[in-house]
Amino acid sequence: MKKLFASICVLVVAAAVAWQNKVDLLVWALPTVQSLLQPTAPNRPIEWQVGPASAQVPANQRPPNIILVMTDDMGFNDISLYNGGAADGTLMTPNIDALAHQGVSFTNGYAANAVCAPSRASMLTGRYSTRFGFEFTPVFKIGPIIFNWMQQDSDGEGLPVMIDMEGADQLPEMEDLGMPSEQITIAEGGRTVNFKTIKGANVEQNLNELDLAIKAAGLDLELVRDPAKGTDGNLPQNIALRHKQYGSEHEFQVASNTPGLLSAKADVPTLVKNGIDVEGEIAGEEATGRGQVLTGDPGAGVAEGIKVRYTNEAIPTGGGGPGGNFAGTVTFKQNSMNFHVGANPNQQVGMSFRSMKAATLGSGVLNDSKFANLEEVSLLDSNKAQDAMRVIDRAIEEVAITRGEMGAFQKNTLESNLNWLR
Repeated sequence: MKKLFASICVLVVAAAVAWQNKVDLLVWALPTVQSLLQPTAPNRPIEWQVGPASAQVPANQRPPNIILVMTDDMGFNDISLYNGGAADGTLMTPNIDALAHQGVSFTNGYAANAVCAPSRASMLTGRYSTRFGFEFTPVFKIGPIIFNWMQQDSDGEGLPVMIDMEGADQLPEMEDLGMPSEQITIAEGGRTVNFKTIKGANVEQNLNELDLAIKAAGLDLELVRDPAKGTDGNLPQNIALRHKQYGSEHEFQVASNTPGLLSAKADVPTLVKNGIDVEGEIAGEEATGRGQVLTGDPGAGVAEGIKVRYTNEAIPTGGGGPGGNFAGTVTFKQNSMNFHVGANPNQQVGMSFRSMKAATLGSGVLNDSKFANLEEVSLLDSNKAQDAMRVIDRAIEEVAITRGEMGAFQKNTLESNLNWLR
């Protein structure tokens, strides 16, 4: 019985001592437990990419390389450049001092926030942290309780600390604090995608989800990706978007809440209108380009109405046209039906009829199934069926146009001249 009583007394005394020194115990215990649960990994050598032996662009014609080194939780006099090193000269920092001695030292500066994490977030985003909801340093839920204990143990010394315990109790979990997800907005053809990056997902997974969102919204855009085979999903990747249609008339808008990611300014849409039209002549006569299609201008001689499609995605090496290289040549012949319409010799008009074969209808329609014409369409799955509908619509449109041209020729040329001859 005495041993039990003595043990209880020892426990009570130990608990009292622990409670009296609870802050010191927690300050020691939390990092110790953290290091046991998540031990620091050993240093790993970094294999830096080797640059060219000599610069390809002169120094005065290329942007500077900037390396930002940020130290956290430092006092202004913790380096020997300012006030002797760790305030009393016990810690000298000659290498850091050399950066200032050999370069430029700024004695006045401004921070976007007074505490560490929000100020770093401002450096990463180029925005005041209050503008995107990152105003405070993330802490565990027990953090405000510890700060309150520290204030109680201070006996009124130092600056007063005001802690809203009710508000702190409503804080999200530590994992949900910090910088919000990146918001990407893409608009095209009256359709919009608002995409937020997924916390916990790597770069590859986020880009896959963005690609699916673009397709689900029906935007006539594609996310251009580097081949992902054999790459690390966490490695940075460029976000490259392009319109599926060619030419200067097609455009889209992009915006991001981090300036420079997609839009130049945060949350301000940037208009992307960088498509160009093919240019050239047909048979030496003037022609107008629209996207990849070059059409002989009205009033031209043999080239009027003739259409030539340039199927390459890039301009020829050297730029095409008289000042560059030829992309190729096209030679075609055309058999017309001729009708005598007047009383004089050689007073004739001609009409050419395009082929109505399936292999010549519905061509030039961009689609994911790679259907080149009506003859190649397939309805074996839903995606192919959707692409087939586009090709069929183009074929119906071409047949309708040909029928209209035939009707107009018959009515306005043949019948009118026949009535005149009567």
